[in-house]
Amino acid sequence: FNGPQRFEVEGADAARHHCESHGISEQDSHKVWTAIAVHTSAGIAERIDPFSRLVRYGVMMDFSLAVRAEVGADDLFVELEKTLPRLDIERVLADAVVNQA
Repeated sequence: FNGPQRFEVEGADAARHHCESHGISEQDSHKVWTAIAVHTSAGIAERIDPFSRLVRYGVMMDFSLAVRAEVGADDLFVELEKTLPRLDIERVLADAVVNQA
């Protein structure tokens, strides 16, 4: 989804559409929308609701070596990335966000 809104909103809209097309309730689809829409908003995502906090922590684990170390997940990520290599995702994602803007 690449539209006129911020990438978080475009992604949240796409996720809500996906959820609803698979029979997920409007209430649960809204929770997914909220979590994705605020996942880059430090300090908001952690406080808005438990699901949004969980998604934010997942993003932080994925992109912050310091957070991985803090929770003792370094070895887990080393093993995970052997099976599922990152393939330069940081650059690819940054380029996608810039291109979407």
